[in-house]
Amino acid sequence: MNPLPVQPELFTHSVVALPPLARAQDLALSPEQNQRLIRSIEAGGIRVLLYGSNALLQHLRPSEYAPLLAMLEQIAGPDTVVIPSIGPSHGLMMEQLEVLRGTSFPTVHILPPADAVTASGFERAVGEITSQLERPAVLAVTDPGVLTPPILRRLVNAGQVSFILYQVELDEPASDPLLQELVDTIDPRFIVSGLGEQVAIVHFREFGVGGFASGCACVASRLSQCFLETMRRGEWAEAEEIRGIFRPLEELRRKQSPVSVLHEALTFAGIAEMGPIPAMLTPVNERYLSRVREAAQTLLAGE
Repeated sequence: MNPLPVQPELFTHSVVALPPLARAQDLALSPEQNQRLIRSIEAGGIRVLLYGSNALLQHLRPSEYAPLLAMLEQIAGPDTVVIPSIGPSHGLMMEQLEVLRGTSFPTVHILPPADAVTASGFERAVGEITSQLERPAVLAVTDPGVLTPPILRRLVNAGQVSFILYQVELDEPASDPLLQELVDTIDPRFIVSGLGEQVAIVHFREFGVGGFASGCACVASRLSQCFLETMRRGEWAEAEEIRGIFRPLEELRRKQSPVSVLHEALTFAGIAEMGPIPAMLTPVNERYLSRVREAAQTLLAGE
């Protein structure tokens, strides 16, 4: 695992993959299958892995956190940056920080709060977390009322932010006053589009964000990397063609559970045996399973 501090230049060279976690039939973490998944992602050229909502870290047992971190440190390649998550509750974050202090992860992703919080309170909590950990954090913007541009500017200027994962979903992503205010307020290199290939072109072309994150990149990492490179070169027609290859699987993720579909897609593609769908999630509807298999295998073939 690469322990060096995360710099914005990293996102010019690598997609941020958002993998799920593979588990055995008894729901124990599977080092072998998670390593298979990581090796597949790395083989496509991706060197940043963020374990967050797709990995269901918000539902992780507290007793699993230290084993998870130890596993990820051991199985990631030497050039790969691995970013675990903490939270979403403040009390859980504080407990997880105690575990993180003894590791070499260069940054940590703070899961968006599940309960009502105030903007100033969350800003104070971020300062507390980064101060205690002595490392900056990755902040996800999902709710325009919590992490406002002025707050994010203060946190970035204070050196408390590795990067910002922008995940505000809109029907018309090209018309996004919040993202526009962010790129006008903060160096856009610190902002990573967090909604996959389907929105990344708009975020790159219209707002000049620094990078993008993707769950489907775990299925077709080489193609996702190619997508990043075409956007960097401003080859928008080619980028649109690649986006179309990802669309069928993303549409299924949107119609069903995004995590459940990705979980099944990785197994169907033969990348890793992801195990049973974890509790708190609805399995993919039986009538959609054949479509998920076809979409996953077609996406993989598109590489």
